Amino acid sequence: MLSPLPTNQWNFNSAAHLLVRAGFGGQPAKIEKLRAMGPAKAIDSLVDASPDFTPPPTWADPHEDELVKQIKEAPTEQEKQVVRKVLNEKFNSQMKDLTHWWITRMVNTPAPFVEKMTLFWHGHFATSGDKVRSAFKMWLQNKTLRAYRLMNFSSLVKAISRDLAMLIWLDIAQNKKVCPTKILRVK
Repeated sequence: MLSPLPTNQWNFNSAAHLLVRAGFGGQPAKIEKLRAMGPAKAIDSLVDASPDFTPPPTWADPHEDELVKQIKEAPTEQEKQVVRKVLNEKFNSQMKDLTHWWITRMVNTPAPFVEKMTLFWHGHFATSGDKVRSAFKMWLQNKTLRAYRLMNFSSLVKAISRDLAMLIWLDIAQNKKVCPTKILRVK
């Protein structure tokens, strides 16, 4: 079992180490601010997530994309190809935007441990936009991982097993025994 760091060993270097381990590091001014708090308050400031008002990406909307409807309704294969190309370009743009949104959030968050744990669970429950083909569903997964970041593992596994991106990643629609296609639709 680890014991708390004695207050007399709390210094700039130990504050910097904490910021790297529980976040993504920081500038000297931020490290000094943590050092001045003392170890207990410094840990609390990194772990206790204050409400985050980071707005979602502008395209994070649960409604079915108009382009998907156009593919279904296109009378010829050539017209479907044109719409698929536009849809693919839109998807690539949204995935770049999602990546930028999350990196910006990680850099600017007042609670870096939240984002560090979200990144950790993202690596553990790995999915890919290349297979999921929906930036919105990938964003929802990020939101789920953030919400369950510090809960017990059982709760996290239950939540991620119902996540739309994970269901697509695991090819649940191809499951011959049970095919819960209703799950894959966002209401």
